[in-house]
Amino acid sequence: MKYLAGAALLAAMLGLSTQPTLAQTRLDHDVQKMWDDTFHPEQRGDPRTNWERSRDADRYAYERERRRDYERAEWCRYHPGSCGGPGYGSYYGR
Repeated sequence: MKYLAGAALLAAMLGLSTQPTLAQTRLDHDVQKMWDDTFHPEQRGDPRTNWERSRDADRYAYERERRRDYERAEWCRYHPGSCGGPGYGSYYGR
């Protein structure tokens, strides 16, 4: 019975602790957005904060770099001579 009461108390604490965390996150977002709108008005209309835009730009740059690396690897797979590999020699070009 003591364990059941402890488990119920723990579940209640965990259930209640997520709501203030969400509220604090929303409050942080609203304060950051107000700051951005006040001191960087050229970004009005975008619901994201400057930090969120920077995070998204970094993620997109990382994805572009990974895609470029993949395309380069595919090119080298089919054109080994142009990527510093041994190539097929002059016989292949005949």
